[in-house]
Amino acid sequence: MKKRGFLCGLWIGVVVFMIWSPAIIYAGDEKTNLGDTLDKVSVGFEQYLFYRADNNPYYGADVPGATDSNTAFAEVFSKVSFSAEKDLGWTGLESQLKLYYAETISGPDLYGFPDGDDFGVDQAWVKMKALGGKPFDLTIGSQDIEIEKKFVVGQGQGAEAAYWFFCKHSFPFAVRLDGDFGNLRGSAFWAMDKDYFQDGIIRDDVELFGLSLHYDVSETAFIYGGYYNKADRSDYYIDSETGAQATTPDGDDFLVNNDTQAYDIGAQVGFGGLLLEGEYVLEKGDAGRSGVTELDRDASAWFAAATYTLPAPFAPFVSVQYNYFSGDDDPLDDKDESYDPMFQGNTSWNRWVIGELIGEAQLPNINRKDFIVSAGFCPLETMMVSAHYIRHKLAEKNYFGTPLDSDEYATEYNLFVDWMVNENLIWGVGGGYTSPDDVAELIYGDDEEATFVQTMMVLTF
Repeated sequence: MKKRGFLCGLWIGVVVFMIWSPAIIYAGDEKTNLGDTLDKVSVGFEQYLFYRADNNPYYGADVPGATDSNTAFAEVFSKVSFSAEKDLGWTGLESQLKLYYAETISGPDLYGFPDGDDFGVDQAWVKMKALGGKPFDLTIGSQDIEIEKKFVVGQGQGAEAAYWFFCKHSFPFAVRLDGDFGNLRGSAFWAMDKDYFQDGIIRDDVELFGLSLHYDVSETAFIYGGYYNKADRSDYYIDSETGAQATTPDGDDFLVNNDTQAYDIGAQVGFGGLLLEGEYVLEKGDAGRSGVTELDRDASAWFAAATYTLPAPFAPFVSVQYNYFSGDDDPLDDKDESYDPMFQGNTSWNRWVIGELIGEAQLPNINRKDFIVSAGFCPLETMMVSAHYIRHKLAEKNYFGTPLDSDEYATEYNLFVDWMVNENLIWGVGGGYTSPDDVAELIYGDDEEATFVQTMMVLTF
């Protein structure tokens, strides 16, 4: 598997270099005509800056990796991209090479990671558009795969620094076929992942197969659905006598299968100023082992949201959303009902990182349910102010298998200001407050309130 992945990556790198080698010599800021070599070429740059300070993010307990209950840190994330296009007649050829640099400064950060940096390739793909004059696009290489609202698929591997920004979403290698038939669109893909983290183990040999369909019912309504299979090829073993992971597996040890099959359906409908959204995911498959007991996955997740924008100056709006991610109601049986977040991405505040304190650092999207009320307005056409109330609870009264007497986790309040200063600059500032309830107090052994302030800037050319 690793050899195959290396050869695939090497091949796509050679192809991108062959397309780009003449372009790099002549490239200007954008869309430089290179005659018979390339039709268009562009160079892009993205710069992300972030600073955050937290007071008691773990309710008085020390930040992981630190000797203090408070933390302040900064992040830098830079990207430079080279894009090219060429009309070959039988297809329109596009390619992109994007490099990144990420750094965490003055750590440990909110998550407990120390200072560090990372450099690598974010995008390296070739796309063949309208193959043979047909409505199909084929993309091969390191690329983003973001399906609908990213509730199931949106995030591939991440960088090894600047964890808050998490600006590296691509899968190291993927093949994707997109079809556009007017109201009906679809995608089929296969992707390889790297450093996939689950159940306390980092896996490199994880593949994702997917098929998604989208149908526009009208100009303001659509439905979508898909099937996604996360195939774990990492092949680790459990000792048949002790139930621990086997370091030198023998013939009596158990191979751990940890594959998830997700069946997804969703819809969005607009009525004037009212927007309704919802999505449901059913998960089946193998969920690994608990000791020597093989587990079958039987999990689900869903969300429902309604947003109403008033026909008034400054576009005031109010939104209500409910999220549910199933938990395991009986850790001792042979079923694991804990939801597998798969490759869930993020689209805006509190989707699907729910809570800038709790969702960022404390609760993954497993065994939880959240009620969110948001309201805001636009004092300027390019500025939005939004306030969020979030009630965090556990779906089942246990914390990673430990029984609890309560499902009340915490209550959180967020306030954000997002301003697109001009077409090249975005600036944002935010803050929040959370008070722990029964579960959070039990986990962290304290009941101090937590607060944070943060600011970010995004510059693009």
